[in-house]
Amino acid sequence: MIIYVNGDSHSAGHGTQNPAGMCYNDVRYHELGSAPHPDNLPHSYGYQLAGDLELDLVCQAESGSSVERSIRLTKQFLYQTNQNVFVLIGFPSIEREEWQYENTWYQINASGHNALPAGLQTQYKEWIAKYDNDVWHRRALYLNDVIYHFHNWLASRNIAHLFFNTEQSLSANTIHHDFDAGYLGAYDNTLIYSHWLRAQGHVPDAWSHFGADAHRAWADFLKPFINDNIRKRRQS
Repeated sequence: MIIYVNGDSHSAGHGTQNPAGMCYNDVRYHELGSAPHPDNLPHSYGYQLAGDLELDLVCQAESGSSVERSIRLTKQFLYQTNQNVFVLIGFPSIEREEWQYENTWYQINASGHNALPAGLQTQYKEWIAKYDNDVWHRRALYLNDVIYHFHNWLASRNIAHLFFNTEQSLSANTIHHDFDAGYLGAYDNTLIYSHWLRAQGHVPDAWSHFGADAHRAWADFLKPFINDNIRKRRQS
């Protein structure tokens, strides 16, 4: 079985050893593009889980990515493999979006527009200027349904999976979907990855990334949920 990990910098192990989160941030590995940095990946929670559970690992998490990217690449990977897969996604912050421009996908977040093509610069500035609590709330409502549909898509194919939130929960929503065992703390702020680790005494760096010991703790926390989820899928 493969444990397939997606999400943002937290799922890529950003900051566990090397400040360069992705291969494209380091001239030595630039040709590897959006793969997690090889210094960091072995210390990530996903890598440690794969070792503990004796599973193969595929990690397509990327720093600064969005919920939409996580879902899009996960579906793409699942369409391209005939192996048994457990999907594990740490969903990124709600405000992040994914825009397509000239057949290329761009991750849109508050880190700035320097990496965006000229054709998206004005759109980005307008996006930033108009962003407020109402926009965030509408985005949370939208993603609540998007993630629920993705959960059902996986369940209909009997693909074992577990979601969690890295920085924000979906608690702002008045409609709480039933994710069964597929979403750890969808509407529970105490089960957000970063909140939970802080409550356990782990201190993030200046970029809100956690060290290898925190990833070890999160892997240990997730393990029983993953084992239970796999068992239920095998029985269904």
